[in-house]
Amino acid sequence: MLVHSSGAVLFPGEDERAVPPNGLLTFVAVRRPEGWRLAAFNNTPTGRARDARFLLRYLRSRVGAFRPGRRRDAARP
Repeated sequence: MLVHSSGAVLFPGEDERAVPPNGLLTFVAVRRPEGWRLAAFNNTPTGRARDARFLLRYLRSRVGAFRPGRRRDAARP
């Protein structure tokens, strides 16, 4: 079975509704006697200027982690 999906990397403090998908995911699933297993996976980055936007979002997440009054483990579950 071939499965297509899209996804995005989220950094601490980001909301999935605010970050557009930036990757096209493709899976090949195979049915075995013990159940479904993934046989192959591919992640293809998508979108124009994706590298620049990704870097900017990463830097914003790191700067936000060190704001005064913010606990460093606040983003962890």
